[in-house]
Amino acid sequence: MYDKFASYYDGLVEHKDYKKEVEYALSYSPYTNNSSVLDFGCGTGNHLIELSKSFENVVGIDPCPNMTSIAVDKNIKNCKIYNQEIHEIEEDNFDLVTSFFNVVNHIESLSELKQIFQSILSKLSGEGSFIFDCWNGVAFLRDPPRKKTMKTPMGVYKYDPVVDYLNSLVTLKVTLEADAGTVSSEFLHVLWTPKMLKGLLLDVGFESVVIKELFSHEDASGDSHKLSFICRK
Repeated sequence: MYDKFASYYDGLVEHKDYKKEVEYALSYSPYTNNSSVLDFGCGTGNHLIELSKSFENVVGIDPCPNMTSIAVDKNIKNCKIYNQEIHEIEEDNFDLVTSFFNVVNHIESLSELKQIFQSILSKLSGEGSFIFDCWNGVAFLRDPPRKKTMKTPMGVYKYDPVVDYLNSLVTLKVTLEADAGTVSSEFLHVLWTPKMLKGLLLDVGFESVVIKELFSHEDASGDSHKLSFICRK
């Protein structure tokens, strides 16, 4: 899905505050110098760079080979990066599993989402935490995303969403007009509801699930378009 945009990705998202997002996750996960962390959907590795400053053992996984190739080239300390699915890696007993930038909204089926949550739970240590952010399907169906155009260091970035209300899906047609030419792709987002996500997480065995405003310590509301989930084993 991100193969075409891999080489442009870092320039398109340079506004993201990776340090702040990682610090938020750490505020809900006590750690020591020998703690370990897994970043599910690590992309080009920018969160891994920040995580490597606090953890002795850092692992990143992502199914897109072009993205993980860029992450590997960054030579992140104490870090292993895999172009695999989560159930395929041998490492486990992580103190923290993170998943940033709406990764769960790219998972297209309920059965696959359940398997991923089960795998994440099995990879956590006895008191481990799983922290992720996502879209709030309820808020986006009530107030769907709109077209927008942004100027970035890589060129002009156009964002054209199409909402499928019957199936709770948003297809994002993304076009980048750069000096080297025009690149276009489509990205499918599933509008999972907070209740469904929380119920599924509890069903696979998480002890507690708390939903917050995106990277905030305030409880979320139904109008919150983006959410952070704090899940404890």
